Order: sequence, then structure tokens, then C-alpha cells
Amino acid sequence: MKPLSDDQRRNIFRLFKSLGITEEGYRRETTAAIVGKESLRELTASDGVRLIEELMRRAGEAPVESGAESHVVRAHPHRAARERRRKTDSVSGWQIEQIRLAYAAMGADLEAQRTFNTRQIKRPWPQTVGEAQTILNSLKAIRQRDPNYRMDGKKKSGDGSPVKQSGDESPHSK
Repeated sequence: MKPLSDDQRRNIFRLFKSLGITEEGYRRETTAAIVGKESLRELTASDGVRLIEELMRRAGEAPVESGAESHVVRAHPHRAARERRRKTDSVSGWQIEQIRLAYAAMGADLEAQRTFNTRQIKRPWPQTVGEAQTILNSLKAIRQRDPNYRMDGKKKSGDGSPVKQSGDESPHSK
């Protein structure tokens, strides 16, 4: 089998960058979700074509196939310019960035993010709009319950209250 070409490799990294996926762990998870292999070194040329086509589709660069159903649904058909994405569409770069910012505010490392995501959506990283929205809503709910909650176990600077961790509940608090 023919290995991945240098042009394919450059195109893959360009597409990941345009989607806002810059960390190696996220690239590996996305690659594994699309073609079933984590490392670009493991990919064949045909795997590269599949990965590039999917990344182009997610980035909005792929031409719409003739006869294919559009990936956007009009929220209000009588309003011309208002459209929204379906929950099954690929996650957007903006959503990934919002998730990263929320995790950064909570001090979560990559392992804590994967654990939380797996608990919420049964995947290490969201692949669809609906999964990303689930993660964002969950993180938002945690922040609303406790604005000082940290996933790294450290106290937020200037905060005198104890840090809440999962499993820290007293058996007498019920």
C-alpha cells in the first residue's frame, strides 16, 4: 500500500489548523474517529484521502455533492438569512475553542478533559455539534453551581473557600 504523501500530510495539518485543532492529542483522536488510526505514519494514501475529504467537509471547504442534502436547516424558513447547524453535523472550530477555554478556566489537563468527555458523551472528544453542545452545557452548569470549581484540585487565587472535588461529599450532608 502506498504511504501518505508529503502533500497530503501538509494538507491534513492545514485543515486541522483551520478547524482549530492544534494539540496533538486532539488531532490523534479526530484522526482515529475518522479513519480508525491515530498516527499519520500509519495512514495509507487512501486513508489520507478519506481524512482530507472529511476534514474539508468539516471546515466547509468541500464542494456540496449534487443531490446531497444540505447540512444546514433553516430555523425559521420565512427568514432568509438565519440558519443553524444540525446536531449531527461535525463539530465546528469555534465550539472546540469554547470547550478549550472552559476547560482552561477550570484548570483541566488533557487527561481530565478526556475523562469528563468520556463520562458525558462516551467519547474522549466531541465529534458532532450535539456532543460539543452537551459538553459546553455541562461545563456551564458546573460553573453556575460553583464558579470556583477546579478540575486540577488547586484553589482559585483569592478564594478562601475549600475546593470542591468530585467525591468530596460527606455522607452526613444528605
